[in-house]
Amino acid sequence: MSGVEGVLALVREGGDMSKRFEHYCKTNLCLESWDFLVDATLYEMMDATDADEQFMTFTMISDRYLLATSPDEVNISSATSKHVAAFRTR
Repeated sequence: MSGVEGVLALVREGGDMSKRFEHYCKTNLCLESWDFLVDATLYEMMDATDADEQFMTFTMISDRYLLATSPDEVNISSATSKHVAAFRTR
């Protein structure tokens, strides 16, 4: 598996490779990338019937990682950041 699906599968499955990737992120000062992947995977696995909880989780993820003012901002394009920001209102 490659791309985003492969990385999310790595987080989801855990195991030795997951621990190695987490260690890589820690030692290369990009732990926010690992934290983002974990939170995004948990969001992906949420029960879609609870729209309020799902929206609150999305808002938390965007606040923490995806906006230009995020404390743990991950490296995404400004166009993607603006696109995500458009979904922050119901």
